[in-house]
Amino acid sequence: MRLVTWLVLLHASDTGGSPLQERALEPDVSSPRAPSMQAPSTPPSDTSARGPFSVMYIAGALDVRGLATRPLGPIVAPSTPVLSTSTSAYAHRTSSRVAVVLQLASVGGHSPWTPREATLVTATGRHVRKFLIWQSRPLEAKDTDVTLVLETEAKSIELRGRYLLELREDATSPPLHLGPVSFPEL
Repeated sequence: MRLVTWLVLLHASDTGGSPLQERALEPDVSSPRAPSMQAPSTPPSDTSARGPFSVMYIAGALDVRGLATRPLGPIVAPSTPVLSTSTSAYAHRTSSRVAVVLQLASVGGHSPWTPREATLVTATGRHVRKFLIWQSRPLEAKDTDVTLVLETEAKSIELRGRYLLELREDATSPPLHLGPVSFPEL
């Protein structure tokens, strides 16, 4: 049975290199396997030989125009509940998608927090786009390193300008607004 590997693009906050780091989430293998005495059952060109960028390219999320990245300035206001002002954020764009990747830091004094809804909002309050959400784990009161990835489809000519990001735990919870958010051009 083939295991699925997920790609998460993260800000490499502790390195002097590229602002992106690929991290593959793979199962823990506690004991080494003996070398196989049989010929491989599949040719090297099948999907098991593809890396995360190959999968993104094949899916159309990445193309010859590549990936543009922009660090976002402080996007958390000092009075924001749940999130600390030390939360960092990066905006990304390919020719078919945009994403915001946040390294969440807790302000403390709250129950575990996970947004279930994320929407891009204009300065006039119009909701323009909903995001898919992935969070590494719920944000606890003392956490400083929880990753939140928000992404949606967008052509390279869409979603230009400055927006607010509205996060909610559910449809009835008060919104948490972050911003400004703007996406780089390709």
